Amino acid sequence: MSERAGIQMPEVAVYDGEANAFATGAFKNSALVAVSTGLLESMTKEEVEAVLGHEIAHIANG
Repeated sequence: MSERAGIQMPEVAVYDGEANAFATGAFKNSALVAVSTGLLESMTKEEVEAVLGHEIAHIANG
């Protein structure tokens, strides 16, 4: 996804918590995408991919 968005692959983190995800970082090519265990447990693979795509779009669009 990051390649298609024209950015370097962000770091990926998983944390304990209710369903949520976020992207952070000062620069497009040094960002982090974090997803919670609640999100991973409650969504299908396709839904998780959609969430990750959404977060990568935030990074790519600054």
